[in-house]
Amino acid sequence: MAYLRKVIYKIVDSALTGEESAKLTHSQARELMKIGLQAVRVTKKVAGEHNLIAVHNAWNTDALRLLIERVEQSAEYKKASGLLQVMKQMRALIGDVQKESIKNAERAAEGLPPKQQIRKEIRKKRRAEEVASAGDEGDENREPKKKRIKKSKGVESP
Repeated sequence: MAYLRKVIYKIVDSALTGEESAKLTHSQARELMKIGLQAVRVTKKVAGEHNLIAVHNAWNTDALRLLIERVEQSAEYKKASGLLQVMKQMRALIGDVQKESIKNAERAAEGLPPKQQIRKEIRKKRRAEEVASAGDEGDENREPKKKRIKKSKGVESP
Protein backbone atom coordinates (compact mmCIF):
# COMPACT_ATOMS: atom_id res chain seq x y z
CA MET A 1 0.00 0.00 0.00
CA ALA A 2 2.93 2.31 0.57
CA TYR A 3 3.77 2.03 -3.13
CA LEU A 4 0.17 2.85 -4.08
CA ARG A 5 0.26 5.87 -1.78
CA LYS A 6 3.46 7.14 -3.39
CA VAL A 7 1.99 6.80 -6.86
CA ILE A 8 -1.29 8.52 -5.97
CA TYR A 9 0.39 11.37 -4.10
CA LYS A 10 2.95 11.80 -6.90
CA ILE A 11 0.29 12.00 -9.61
CA VAL A 12 -1.73 14.59 -7.71
CA ASP A 13 1.45 16.51 -6.88
CA SER A 14 2.55 16.59 -10.52
CA ALA A 15 -0.94 17.69 -11.56
CA LEU A 16 -0.69 20.56 -9.07
CA THR A 17 2.70 21.64 -10.42
CA GLY A 18 1.16 21.84 -13.88
CA GLU A 19 3.23 19.21 -15.62
CA GLU A 20 1.76 18.61 -19.05
CA SER A 21 2.09 14.83 -18.79
CA ALA A 22 0.01 14.76 -15.59
CA LYS A 23 -2.80 17.16 -16.45
CA LEU A 24 -5.91 15.90 -14.71
CA THR A 25 -9.40 17.24 -14.84
CA HIS A 26 -11.14 17.79 -11.54
CA SER A 27 -13.16 14.62 -11.94
CA GLN A 28 -10.10 12.56 -12.88
CA ALA A 29 -8.23 13.80 -9.81
CA ARG A 30 -11.28 13.03 -7.65
CA GLU A 31 -11.53 9.51 -9.09
CA LEU A 32 -7.85 8.95 -8.38
CA MET A 33 -8.33 10.04 -4.77
CA LYS A 34 -11.39 7.77 -4.51
CA ILE A 35 -9.10 4.87 -5.36
CA GLY A 36 -6.79 6.09 -2.60
CA LEU A 37 -9.70 6.33 -0.16
CA GLN A 38 -10.76 2.79 -0.97
CA ALA A 39 -7.16 1.62 -0.52
CA VAL A 40 -7.04 3.27 2.92
CA ARG A 41 -10.22 1.43 3.89
CA VAL A 42 -8.79 -1.88 2.68
CA THR A 43 -5.52 -1.26 4.50
CA LYS A 44 -7.42 -0.48 7.68
CA LYS A 45 -9.55 -3.62 7.36
CA VAL A 46 -6.58 -5.89 6.62
CA ALA A 47 -4.44 -4.45 9.42
CA GLY A 48 -7.20 -4.78 12.00
CA GLU A 49 -7.21 -2.96 15.29
CA HIS A 50 -3.95 -4.49 16.47
CA ASN A 51 -1.75 -3.04 13.72
CA LEU A 52 -3.13 0.47 13.26
CA ILE A 53 0.32 2.01 13.33
CA ALA A 54 1.10 0.22 10.07
CA VAL A 55 -1.91 1.94 8.47
CA HIS A 56 -0.70 5.30 9.68
CA ASN A 57 2.81 4.63 8.38
CA ALA A 58 1.58 3.33 5.03
CA TRP A 59 -0.56 6.41 4.37
CA ASN A 60 1.76 9.19 5.57
CA THR A 61 -0.63 11.77 7.04
CA ASP A 62 1.88 14.61 6.88
CA ALA A 63 2.31 14.22 3.13
CA LEU A 64 -1.47 14.05 2.69
CA ARG A 65 -1.97 17.16 4.84
CA LEU A 66 0.56 19.08 2.71
CA LEU A 67 -1.11 17.84 -0.46
CA ILE A 68 -4.51 19.05 0.78
CA GLU A 69 -3.04 22.46 1.58
CA ARG A 70 -1.53 22.67 -1.89
CA VAL A 71 -4.87 21.74 -3.50
CA GLU A 72 -6.64 24.41 -1.42
CA GLN A 73 -4.10 27.02 -2.54
CA SER A 74 -4.03 25.92 -6.19
CA ALA A 75 -5.78 28.30 -8.56
CA GLU A 76 -7.02 25.45 -10.74
CA TYR A 77 -8.02 22.85 -8.15
CA LYS A 78 -9.22 24.91 -5.18
CA LYS A 79 -12.73 24.99 -6.65
CA ALA A 80 -12.78 21.19 -6.93
CA SER A 81 -14.82 20.64 -3.79
CA GLY A 82 -15.34 16.93 -4.57
CA LEU A 83 -11.60 16.35 -4.74
CA LEU A 84 -11.01 18.20 -1.47
CA GLN A 85 -13.82 16.31 0.21
CA VAL A 86 -12.38 12.90 -0.75
CA MET A 87 -8.91 13.97 0.38
CA LYS A 88 -10.27 15.13 3.72
CA GLN A 89 -12.12 11.83 4.14
CA MET A 90 -8.82 10.05 3.62
CA ARG A 91 -7.14 12.27 6.18
CA ALA A 92 -9.96 11.67 8.65
CA LEU A 93 -9.73 7.89 8.21
CA ILE A 94 -5.99 7.90 8.70
CA GLY A 95 -6.29 10.35 11.58
CA ASP A 96 -8.89 8.14 13.25
CA VAL A 97 -6.51 5.23 12.87
CA GLN A 98 -3.83 7.22 14.64
CA LYS A 99 -6.22 8.08 17.50
CA GLU A 100 -7.35 4.45 17.80
CA SER A 101 -3.77 3.19 17.88
CA ILE A 102 -2.95 5.64 20.66
CA LYS A 103 -6.02 4.49 22.61
CA ASN A 104 -5.08 0.82 22.12
CA ALA A 105 -1.54 1.51 23.32
CA GLU A 106 -2.87 3.30 26.40
CA ARG A 107 -5.25 0.41 27.16
CA ALA A 108 -2.41 -2.08 26.91
CA ALA A 109 -0.28 0.00 29.24
CA GLU A 110 -3.09 0.34 31.79
CA GLY A 111 -4.10 -3.28 31.76
CA LEU A 112 -7.74 -4.27 31.69
CA PRO A 113 -10.42 -1.90 32.92
CA PRO A 114 -12.05 -2.98 36.20
CA LYS A 115 -15.18 -4.50 34.61
CA GLN A 116 -13.18 -6.51 32.11
CA GLN A 117 -10.78 -7.65 34.84
CA ILE A 118 -13.71 -8.85 36.96
CA ARG A 119 -15.25 -10.70 34.01
CA LYS A 120 -11.92 -12.34 33.28
CA GLU A 121 -11.63 -13.53 36.90
CA ILE A 122 -15.20 -14.89 36.84
CA ARG A 123 -14.45 -16.86 33.66
CA LYS A 124 -11.35 -18.34 35.29
CA LYS A 125 -13.38 -19.40 38.35
CA ARG A 126 -16.08 -20.98 36.17
CA ARG A 127 -13.51 -22.93 34.21
CA ALA A 128 -11.90 -24.13 37.42
CA GLU A 129 -15.31 -25.22 38.75
CA GLU A 130 -16.08 -27.06 35.49
CA VAL A 131 -12.78 -28.89 35.65
CA ALA A 132 -13.36 -29.79 39.29
CA SER A 133 -16.92 -31.00 38.64
CA ALA A 134 -15.74 -33.10 35.70
CA GLY A 135 -13.28 -34.82 38.01
CA ASP A 136 -16.01 -35.49 40.62
CA GLU A 137 -18.33 -37.52 38.40
CA GLY A 138 -18.28 -40.43 40.82
CA ASP A 139 -19.38 -38.24 43.73
CA GLU A 140 -22.13 -39.90 45.79
CA ASN A 141 -23.66 -36.66 47.05
CA ARG A 142 -24.73 -35.52 43.62
CA GLU A 143 -27.91 -36.92 42.19
CA PRO A 144 -28.13 -37.66 38.49
CA LYS A 145 -30.31 -35.36 36.44
CA LYS A 146 -33.81 -36.57 35.76
CA LYS A 147 -34.82 -37.04 32.17
CA ARG A 148 -37.60 -34.92 30.82
CA ILE A 149 -40.50 -36.77 29.32
CA LYS A 150 -42.27 -35.11 26.46
CA LYS A 151 -45.99 -35.21 26.67
CA SER A 152 -47.74 -35.37 23.37
CA LYS A 153 -50.84 -33.28 22.81
CA GLY A 154 -54.15 -35.05 22.94
CA VAL A 155 -52.82 -38.26 24.43
CA GLU A 156 -53.30 -38.71 28.12
CA SER A 157 -50.77 -40.55 30.18
CA PRO A 158 -52.04 -43.58 32.22
